[in-house]
Amino acid sequence: MNDIKELIRKVFDEIEYKIKDFSFVDTNDKLLNESLFIQNTNKKTYYLILFLEDEKLLHNLVKNQSRYFYLLKEFFGEDPNIEKNTSILILINSKNVSEKIIFNIEENPYYFRKYILQYSDAEFNEMKNVYSEKISTTGILKVFNEIISDVNLFANFKINPDSEKVYSFVSRIFIKLSVLGLNVENKQVNSLRAMIDDALEKKKLYIKKQKIDEIKFKYKKTNDDISEEYQINDELLEELINLVEYKE
Repeated sequence: MNDIKELIRKVFDEIEYKIKDFSFVDTNDKLLNESLFIQNTNKKTYYLILFLEDEKLLHNLVKNQSRYFYLLKEFFGEDPNIEKNTSILILINSKNVSEKIIFNIEENPYYFRKYILQYSDAEFNEMKNVYSEKISTTGILKVFNEIISDVNLFANFKINPDSEKVYSFVSRIFIKLSVLGLNVENKQVNSLRAMIDDALEKKKLYIKKQKIDEIKFKYKKTNDDISEEYQINDELLEELINLVEYKE
């Protein structure tokens, strides 16, 4: 497993998604360099995956999304579900993208659901060095679930998120890719939810979380407005984790 693109290919291959190149649709667009279109027609879910090394390119994403939407229709539009069930996942090799930029992109309601997954070379390389052999023998998702289910890693991560680079990295992958599911014990899930609630309370955001809980399937994370559709309550957990970043 040499790079983040190969990791993403392994993840989607294990959950039986078809993986196709998308960069050919516009070779002059730097945002689309190495991009992939990933689809599962049975589940009617689709991803446009972008790999960025320069966070400045993020500023062009919202501006270009309508063009990407119509390029998808042009090259892969035989399935009408592509129009309404495609998400954009942006993997960016940076840990310094501001919350404001992330929120502005992820909250944009047009054309696609959008998710930004930040990562660092240090995180990826540590995971590769420690787990590559096990991934090659048992599969990447089994290894990911073992990492997330490790009580000691979780405890260390709760105390000091920066101390567990691999756990932090894998957690963010699950957060941004809800299609993966999460096979952990209820005790740990409850602990995670309790930690989030505690952090929200300290940031005076718990009331907002309760309001979001009341409507479950429809919300939009702006100052006080609630309006955008999301699929299931796992999406709520995703946004809450983004809000608190596992930190108090």
